[in-house]
Amino acid sequence: MLARTERASHGPLARAFDRFRLNGAALFGVCIAVPMLLLIVSYPLWWRFQPNDIDLVAMNAPPNATHWFGTDGVGRDVFARVLEGGRISLMVAAGSTFRPSSAFCSVSCLPLPAAGRMRSACASSIWS
Repeated sequence: MLARTERASHGPLARAFDRFRLNGAALFGVCIAVPMLLLIVSYPLWWRFQPNDIDLVAMNAPPNATHWFGTDGVGRDVFARVLEGGRISLMVAAGSTFRPSSAFCSVSCLPLPAAGRMRSACASSIWS
């Protein structure tokens, strides 16, 4: 009779990644989100127009090879403005994520009696 060997159990992170790989919608979302994030973060390196650069010759121009999304009524490149808006949105998201956690980390360094009162004050100001 052959001995039965147990397969080593995967950790929770490996199991979650396996479930993620099998989820087609999640993979599709990653395939859309990652290139968009790369475009938003790196656009100043490869796009020649800045969001507030004015091109008086191309006012209200339709999309073309020079201005991919066209220009607005002032002559600003719409594609550059959309990407800059994405950068601002990412900064707001990061700030709203890390600000409360940094506040609680700094409060947790206080002595115990003061930390309890400060935690209550911070929690009520953040979640009210």
